[in-house]
Amino acid sequence: MKATLKRYRKNEGFTLVELLVVVIIIGILAATALPNFFNATVKAKEAGVKGNARTAQIAAEQFATDNNGAYPAASANLEPYYPGGTGPAGGAGTAPKNPFTGVAAFPTGGAASAQGEIGYEADTPVTGAYTVTGYGDTAVIITLTP
Repeated sequence: MKATLKRYRKNEGFTLVELLVVVIIIGILAATALPNFFNATVKAKEAGVKGNARTAQIAAEQFATDNNGAYPAASANLEPYYPGGTGPAGGAGTAPKNPFTGVAAFPTGGAASAQGEIGYEADTPVTGAYTVTGYGDTAVIITLTP
């Protein structure tokens, strides 16, 4: 009867050692996967910043097309050239969302200096060129010129 009882208990469940091994393996997998996941979210947000910078560049080029090759002197002049805007008629388009804060905002004057911010700087003279910058998680990650 003891032999039957031992055989029954042995097949009943997992031992403590087996459970600990499984928990340790899951812990190791989590420790390697979570940092990669958090890094991927920052990379995705930075990709959004690059897309917003490219949209600002397209708006500057559209402005120049409508104004005999002269680029805008201020970032506010870009607003009608964003998607949904009316271009030369002056109706502002839709401001892009900052991927880090979720707040919609047009480019600032000058270089970008905060997470997710897009900056627009006109070079002198106004017909010369411009610089669009995009700030990522910790630094400027993109600089666009004509």
